[in-house]
Amino acid sequence: MVVDKLGEFYLCKKCKKIAFAAVSAQCGHLFCSTCAEESDNKHKGSICPACNQKIKHLTFSIHERDIIRRMDVKCSACNFNGKYFEFLDHICKK
Repeated sequence: MVVDKLGEFYLCKKCKKIAFAAVSAQCGHLFCSTCAEESDNKHKGSICPACNQKIKHLTFSIHERDIIRRMDVKCSACNFNGKYFEFLDHICKK
C-alpha cells in the first residue's frame, strides 16, 4: 500500500504501517493499537522510537481515526485506488 507524504504522519512509528485505531504518546507520535499494546504488555514506560522519549501514557483519538479512515491510498500490487476504509476490505487478486 502506498500513501502520500501527508499520510506518512499517520504511520505507526514502530511497525511503519497505517496506524488504524491510532493512539498517540505524550510526545505526539502515533502508534497502531497493536504495537502500543505489545509494548505496554512487555514493559511499562516504553521508549518512543521516533524521538527516544519515555512513553508515560497513550491516548486514543477519534479525530485521528477518522482522518486515517478517509486517507487516499493505492495498492502497490494492483490498480486499486481509494480510501483507507475501503482498502481494509480490498483483496488484491495478484
